[in-house]
Amino acid sequence: MTPLRRNTLYLALVLLAVCIGVVSGPSVSRRMALRQGGDLVGGGPVVLQMEQKPGGPAITQDVQQQVVSVLQSRVNALGVREALVQKRGVDQVLVELPQTPGASAEQLRRQVDLLIAPAALEFIWLKDCKAGVGAGAAGNPSGRYEYLGGNRVRDLVSRKMLTPDEIRTRVLYKDPARIVITGSQLRPGGARVDLAGGPRGGIETTLEFNDEATQRFAAFTRGHVGALLAIVLNGEITSAPRVSGEIPDGMARITQSNAKIQEAQELADLLNAGALPASLRRFRPSDVKASGAGSAILFGVEGGMVGVALCILLALVGYSRRRPTPAA
Repeated sequence: MTPLRRNTLYLALVLLAVCIGVVSGPSVSRRMALRQGGDLVGGGPVVLQMEQKPGGPAITQDVQQQVVSVLQSRVNALGVREALVQKRGVDQVLVELPQTPGASAEQLRRQVDLLIAPAALEFIWLKDCKAGVGAGAAGNPSGRYEYLGGNRVRDLVSRKMLTPDEIRTRVLYKDPARIVITGSQLRPGGARVDLAGGPRGGIETTLEFNDEATQRFAAFTRGHVGALLAIVLNGEITSAPRVSGEIPDGMARITQSNAKIQEAQELADLLNAGALPASLRRFRPSDVKASGAGSAILFGVEGGMVGVALCILLALVGYSRRRPTPAA
């Protein structure tokens, strides 16, 4: 064989070895990922980006740790087993849900939505609102706004309905001092579902507050008979009952007329786990591989190393078979 043909053959073998190294590793790892990857069978990792709430604390490592703790509590309360919650960088959290055979993408999204729900419960005095007429009137008779039930408020000057953002800025959070008590003041396990329902039907979530909130609640209801006290969940008014008298026992109730038992229980679980100190949103989950992909990368690297080793071996064989040049 001529030197040119021999060198061409060696070069072809080297290129073949490189191809084997590049292709074999990912193909093996891909088979493993298809068999093990949680993202393909109803679970998988989701990166959550932390954002500062309006008026909330700045994003720090302490806040990041609080978010992790709340998410872990929610995972336990919602009965999600073997979920992974850990810090990622300085302002993100990685949540990896377990494999759930047969689970759909919609079910996975709902699980994530539950975990990142703010679950911020507040009882807020609607100081500038009135509702009803005659004997059924409640609230401030000279108030600028009219409360119409649910999350509906009308401006009596412009006669226009307020948008949800306007309700928050003009009515609910205009003065932080109007926030009477919050869900952070619940007793441990203080949110419970009453399957018997309330006097008006629907499912009730019973709330029991700690001693400090009980005293504050009693003082407010004692001094504001006839006022409208909004029950606010995640920045939206669920109802605003009229204060009929002092509430000394620190107990309150949320009635969900159209809720299912599962939804009411999920709300109670989230309230018991605590509110998040920061807002969370999904951060390009497609950029993050499932834990099984860690094995995929490992096998890919190993396959590449095999290819490199074959290249070196073939090169050594080629050089060893070269005939020495005759001495002059």
